Amino acid sequence: MTDNHEMFADWSAAYTLGALECSDRRAFEDHLAVCSICAAEVASFAPMPGLLSQIDPADVAAEPDPVTAALIEAEAKEQVTGIHRSTKRWKAAAILSAAAAVLIAALVFVPSRDSSPEFAATINTSLSKSAEIGMNPKSWGTEITLELTGLPTRDSYQLWVIDANGVWTSAATWSPTPTGVATLTGATSTPFSDVDRIVVTSADQDDVLIDASS
Repeated sequence: MTDNHEMFADWSAAYTLGALECSDRRAFEDHLAVCSICAAEVASFAPMPGLLSQIDPADVAAEPDPVTAALIEAEAKEQVTGIHRSTKRWKAAAILSAAAAVLIAALVFVPSRDSSPEFAATINTSLSKSAEIGMNPKSWGTEITLELTGLPTRDSYQLWVIDANGVWTSAATWSPTPTGVATLTGATSTPFSDVDRIVVTSADQDDVLIDASS
């Protein structure tokens, strides 16, 4: 076994997606037995394969919000540049980047909806000009829809779902838009019946911008 965390620090997500070669997978599993940090990261990535498998192209708009599309394009170019500079050790990272890009695009593109969300959250506090949060129960968890205007300026934003036990689960992240407007869809493996609150924060989880109840 090895406790060389530095060597394995970026393998957690690739391991979760089954992207590691057999020899690397065995070495990483030996490392997991002695590294609580990597073990916790693997646990945090556990919902990703399930969410990826649930993505249906029919649920995604043919054309995303232009600002969101530009942000995703820039992020994709940055990832590709990094992959080109990588050694063999990073082949798994290339697979991970492609999968993550699909997941991010599916979650932040504006979905084609013929009707309003099945349930509307009650806004308790909000620092935005307006906020509408919808919830749709799914077989894999809960879909969260956001329509926000006048968001306070932050470097980035995070959508969280808090269950009845107070556990926070990330449902989406996005970057600021020039107008402070955000229309997006997030997803969580938390069952609809277990959703207690929905919160929007900056990168600092203590910086709560919107707090809503289910």
